[in-house]
Amino acid sequence: MKHAAGEVRPVVQAIGRNIQDLVEVLCSPSNSGLFLRFGEDTADGNANTDDAEGMEDSNANMDASSPKQVDAATKAGPLATLIHSCATNLPLQTPSYAALTLGVECTAPSSHAGFALRCVELGIKCLGRDLDMMLDCRLVGTESKVVNDSQEKDEGERCHAEKTGGYGNGSQIDAYYRAKFMLRYLAHLANIGIVSCKQQPNNNDGNNLSLLGLLQLLVQCACNAASSAASSSGRAALRRTSVILASLVLSTIPYLNLEDVNNMVVDLLEELETHVVGQSYSSDYEPGVGWQAILLNGELDDQAGEATAEDEEDDDDDDEGDDAPAPSCADTLQDLLRTVRKLVNPSPQNQVRPSRFALLGDAPWKTLKSNATTPDNMEDVEGGTSEELTVPMTYMGEPLLLDLVGSDEEKHCKCVPYLLSLGGGFSNEDNIEVNCRLLDGILYGRLAIFDAPPGPDEEENDDEDEEDAKESDPNLECYVKSYSLIDRFFLSDAIRDVLMCHRPMVNDAGADRSTAKEVAEQIWMLSHLCHPESLTEESEGEISSSNASDVSKGIEYGIVETLLSLIVQSAPRCCNVPASSAVNQHLYLARVLLELTKLKPSLVPRAIVLAISGMFEDFIPSLTPVARENLATWLAIHLANTDYQWPKSFWDHWAPYVASGRTRNSRGDFVTIVLHSMAGLSSDGAVAIVKDCLPPKSPLVRSVFLTTTEESSTSAAEDDLIDRFWNASHDPDSIRQFIISDEFTSDMTAIEDENEDHSMFHRSVWWRTGMATRALLHSISREKARVARLVERISNQVGNAVRDDPMISDDLKDEVDPTEDVLTDISDAIFRFKPVILAALARDADAYDSIATGRVDDDQLLLAGEVFILDQFENVIPSWDSVTHNVSIESLMKSKIVSPVAVATWTLRFHNSSPRVISPQWWKCVSLAVHSAITSVEGHLLT
Repeated sequence: MKHAAGEVRPVVQAIGRNIQDLVEVLCSPSNSGLFLRFGEDTADGNANTDDAEGMEDSNANMDASSPKQVDAATKAGPLATLIHSCATNLPLQTPSYAALTLGVECTAPSSHAGFALRCVELGIKCLGRDLDMMLDCRLVGTESKVVNDSQEKDEGERCHAEKTGGYGNGSQIDAYYRAKFMLRYLAHLANIGIVSCKQQPNNNDGNNLSLLGLLQLLVQCACNAASSAASSSGRAALRRTSVILASLVLSTIPYLNLEDVNNMVVDLLEELETHVVGQSYSSDYEPGVGWQAILLNGELDDQAGEATAEDEEDDDDDDEGDDAPAPSCADTLQDLLRTVRKLVNPSPQNQVRPSRFALLGDAPWKTLKSNATTPDNMEDVEGGTSEELTVPMTYMGEPLLLDLVGSDEEKHCKCVPYLLSLGGGFSNEDNIEVNCRLLDGILYGRLAIFDAPPGPDEEENDDEDEEDAKESDPNLECYVKSYSLIDRFFLSDAIRDVLMCHRPMVNDAGADRSTAKEVAEQIWMLSHLCHPESLTEESEGEISSSNASDVSKGIEYGIVETLLSLIVQSAPRCCNVPASSAVNQHLYLARVLLELTKLKPSLVPRAIVLAISGMFEDFIPSLTPVARENLATWLAIHLANTDYQWPKSFWDHWAPYVASGRTRNSRGDFVTIVLHSMAGLSSDGAVAIVKDCLPPKSPLVRSVFLTTTEESSTSAAEDDLIDRFWNASHDPDSIRQFIISDEFTSDMTAIEDENEDHSMFHRSVWWRTGMATRALLHSISREKARVARLVERISNQVGNAVRDDPMISDDLKDEVDPTEDVLTDISDAIFRFKPVILAALARDADAYDSIATGRVDDDQLLLAGEVFILDQFENVIPSWDSVTHNVSIESLMKSKIVSPVAVATWTLRFHNSSPRVISPQWWKCVSLAVHSAITSVEGHLLT
């Protein structure tokens, strides 16, 4: 990358001074023997070995004739190992570790010379190991891994549960990030001159490589994998392999000095674009097509309510003739390729600095100084008498070459020879194959929530309304106008790196590391990695006096945009879908954004409000159901933890989308899920939301929480059943005998509902089952009625003073039995009264079979009865109580009262011939059904 001449940021100068002081301490005659020891000197076992400690075991060849491996950490020494660990785990300080490497190399006494060589050798050996682990190399036809990740012993590594949890690719994700950061560290060393950058090897065997030669080798491997995957005998694992290798190469290029290697880099990009990330590339996040898509192929047809129809009609008029496509969401690989293209071929106005992201060009090694002895015949400098002259520190040795593959005696990497063999000319001597199963945790979709930066030919004042809106928030205007697409990509990429590397963890020993608050602080540190908006001769001199907050003005919008884009694509909650990495965990991202809100209360909350406002208007109809659910549940968690602080105007604007009688729409579903999720997070349920969150007299109360009509009074027979279930504590067997007796039948001779077509799904067929189920759910019905009374009373109050009346809180407490736990009671009652429900179900089925004309399918008849039971649960359980809803369905399937097929049939409304709206939570119920079915099959196989 091209940098402005002589520019060193003040913070980088301070870092350089700190490194200078540290180097002097480490390399002093009294300390060098302690800190710089290596090889045999570290045999006492006190070296800090970090993730490289298990190199001997983790590089072990699965073949019986494998050569003896060398412990690379012991050979390199503790300081080199520590620098390697930091460089591969702390993504925001890589230039500092490169500068420290130079400082020790140039200052160390002759007895400990060769420090840079030891750092590079250790790094390249671990890079080979990580490549094998990242691509999950195995012996052909076996499950034997080339790299045994169980040998890693660092306290910062994932615990066993995290390695094997999720999709089982936790170790592969960690290896990818280590390889990414190691290549970045090598790029900085190449900029210093320690590692050869342009010198090309004489052969292509994976050894004696310059850095560009190493990147060219990885590009060749990626192209070979992509070509093999495209052939008739290719495997999907090879396609994913090509994508990962392309991502590594593209992630390294921005940190090179592109001014010197531009033509070579252009050739690499053309190869990748032709064979890997070109037109033939199909993203898993492609809207409406990819299986991980965030956006639908188009917007849902949401008809506007009365209060918003006129406004949206005006918007349609403004958009007439605008054939621009819906907001696109490319994955991070496509975004990375576009960004690197812009860096390699910057626009004329960005020749000095294509990006404001300072980490690309920070060079603390430029501030390091060393002492040089003056010649005897040279006059004293500036009248001084010293014989030493302070000069910039420079690496004086030969640039180092990289041995990625290694020799036959010490093999570092096995995947590269295998991938080279796919192109011919090499043989797969180690008999291995790659088994890269997933890209989760490596590639992500990106949702551009805020406006793109204006182009050079666009007019500044083309929309008065938009300009007025931005004048009210200068930070948003600054973000939109001064953060280019390049800046936004590197900001998002750095945020993902921080989220991954600083994630809170608990190791197998029980020790924890990091917190959500510390992660938020690390993310906000990115505000110190921004250059001023533009670089001119005048502004260059003002860098030292610039306020950091002014330099990074508007960065909170980029942070919120990135976190929300990750939240919408996180692993779905409450449907047994695991998260492959921390960056895919919904609750982790919600906690980090909450901590950022507390850390910067004057900036982040406003950015969140404007982001949600824009997403509600522009993205909600285009989001997939899972993405819309993720966004809604996150907003519920956020509001529940910030005392429900949300603008009243938003609730008023959203209310018409959920109005009674309104056709179901995506925005209405979003608002409903937000309110239902908030109610589920409070012990007081809907009462807390109506009392503390919604404005007084809000129509949302009736349209969301008071949607059910008044139920008719129960019959004497049903009251008798309720008494037997809950009050008299009759034995389930006696209740079963009673419900199938003729005495009970004679009490229910009149069913005022005609079943004209004699459908087995009609409610009159299952009247015994219905009464038994409603009696089972009596405690929920009573609780639902209590909450409805309180909600009605609170919603009719006017003014916050009346709504905060302590009498309402007293009524809330008085009506609750402190010993009652509805969820536990229902969960236990389902198993206890299972014989009663099944007896009623069998009795109703026999009655229908006896009067039906023709042959009745017994399986279909029982399915109809199970669906009816689920209907009764849906009618009784409050719509906002998703916890009770999910627990009840799981208990019904575990007790085998209903089958997973019945749950899927019920939630997708396959049993209903008349049009009926599918539940907004259909995919959750189907997931529960599939999970239950798989678990049941596994249980049978194990027994």
